[in-house]
Amino acid sequence: MTWNELIAAVAAKTGRSQTQTRELLDATMEQIVLALAEGEKVPLKGVGVLSSVWREARTVRSITNRRRMMVDGRYLPRFRPAQALRERLALRTPQVFRSPRHQEAWRVAETLIGDLDLYHRNTAPTGLNGEMDDLTTRAACREAFGSVWDQVTVSFEKDVPAEIRAEFDHLTWA
Repeated sequence: MTWNELIAAVAAKTGRSQTQTRELLDATMEQIVLALAEGEKVPLKGVGVLSSVWREARTVRSITNRRRMMVDGRYLPRFRPAQALRERLALRTPQVFRSPRHQEAWRVAETLIGDLDLYHRNTAPTGLNGEMDDLTTRAACREAFGSVWDQVTVSFEKDVPAEIRAEFDHLTWA
């Protein structure tokens, strides 16, 4: 959302003109900046709290010549989101691993893959990466580990319910 879109949305919601809304929002922003410059906290109901924090002077290394340089201390803006905002954003975010059943499936997969790594490291497939789809990963593991991979798959399918396996392939991510 741009500044002009925000002004238009607030004007439509309040029934005021865009000019009045722009003046009101500009004045609000000006007061927020002044309060932060004075070291005050600015609570924004349902959104969070704006404040300023002191960052101590520190030594950094130049990326161009590798020399050490001192950077002065300074005040930096800080935003702490309100719980309501966090909860609202969490609704947009897929939360697959919050489920205890998914956590259990992850532990089973991690244990099985850990055992493969421990006992069959020399036959592990090479070239696997996070970009590969699950079927390609499973096929590479089947080719590299052979019947051992089949045993891992059977154990995983026995210990993890089908509806959990259908939502996410924990075995290829472990």
